[in-house]
Amino acid sequence: MFEYEKYKLKNGITVLLAPVKQTKIANIQIYVKVGSRYEGRRNNGITHLIEHMLFKGTKKRPRGIDISMEAENMGAHINAGTAKTFCHIYANSLSEYFEQCLDMLSDMLCNSRFRAEDIALERGSIIEEIKHYRDIPECRVGEMYDKLLFKNNSLSFPIGGNESTLSGMKRDALLTFVKKHFTAKNIIISVSGGIDEERAKKLIMRYFGGIDSGRENKYAPLRVRQNKPASAVEARATEQTQIWIGARSFEYSHPDFFALGLMNIILGGSPSSRLYKALRENRGLVYSVQSANMSGRDHGHLLVTAGCAHGSSGKVIKIILSELRKLREKNVTALELKRVKNAIRSSLYMSLDSSEGIAHYLVSEETARGKIMPPEEKLALINRTTASDIKRVAEKIFRPGRMNLAMIGPAKPSEIKRLFQL
Repeated sequence: MFEYEKYKLKNGITVLLAPVKQTKIANIQIYVKVGSRYEGRRNNGITHLIEHMLFKGTKKRPRGIDISMEAENMGAHINAGTAKTFCHIYANSLSEYFEQCLDMLSDMLCNSRFRAEDIALERGSIIEEIKHYRDIPECRVGEMYDKLLFKNNSLSFPIGGNESTLSGMKRDALLTFVKKHFTAKNIIISVSGGIDEERAKKLIMRYFGGIDSGRENKYAPLRVRQNKPASAVEARATEQTQIWIGARSFEYSHPDFFALGLMNIILGGSPSSRLYKALRENRGLVYSVQSANMSGRDHGHLLVTAGCAHGSSGKVIKIILSELRKLREKNVTALELKRVKNAIRSSLYMSLDSSEGIAHYLVSEETARGKIMPPEEKLALINRTTASDIKRVAEKIFRPGRMNLAMIGPAKPSEIKRLFQL
């Protein structure tokens, strides 16, 4: 489907290189294996703050505007993001500006100034961002759900942190965190597009070969015991009730991961899904309902989200649970299975139809699995999955001791607890 090379620099950086002859675009994606899961309660949110500070100026590019103007002058798009298990910075540009983008990303990653006045300003902006999202019920219910699912593990920490932790973060703490965690053994560089392979190798070595090796970042293992359904309800004056229902599922490497993915699409992953038909088309109880499987290296959960009128929340919960039981009790149809297999195949091919998609596929696989599963192997495993496999997976995960519900709305917690029985 496409060719790539994986190798390591002497300092431990993992490089994924996939030249694409048919394009004049170069894509660079740099992932650092650090995020909110690697933080503690006192410094929760520090990775996200550091990500913001990468755009505030370096020794070579003193101000944030210098970075943005240089990118715009190249016609390049540069951005970054933070998740629970990684922080990434990336650039898409014309191939002729490939080296300049490498120089810029390396400079931002290694030489950001972290001025105290900039930290104070950005800290204030992020605190306002946190307040903004807390006022959005769809976001707040996600925080509640994570706390149910992950308990005291750092996976339950919000990516952005909170007002208390951010208010106390000083320049020295950020520099210490960067020195410890943003090191070569924790960096993956994925490059794809219209590039010369040998030149790309030399440039990557030039701009990133001097980063200290450091030690591989570690996080606390997830150890959560659950033997009955758990729920959390927050009363709030909102226009809608927000419902999140999830079942503990599987990690990326689990042999049933692909059967789980197929089941997810049948359940709520498309406009023709069972939940969409049951809740919207047939009854008009919701505007939006969907499901998603969220997996990591050591955990996973299949999640259903829906928003409904306050008076309909009980009906919606009952219907969602009914659809889960159906998957557990009866095989999906041959037509459903064919449709979702085609959907996955089509989606995968479309995502790999661009150099940006290839770069993202490679770095996502390396980050999630620690190795690259070829697309052809992935599709072969999906194609071999049967209706019986999906039923067996449903029987495994849709059990009372794996179920969690978070909800924002005027319902009584005791009533929701009574309804939430699988």
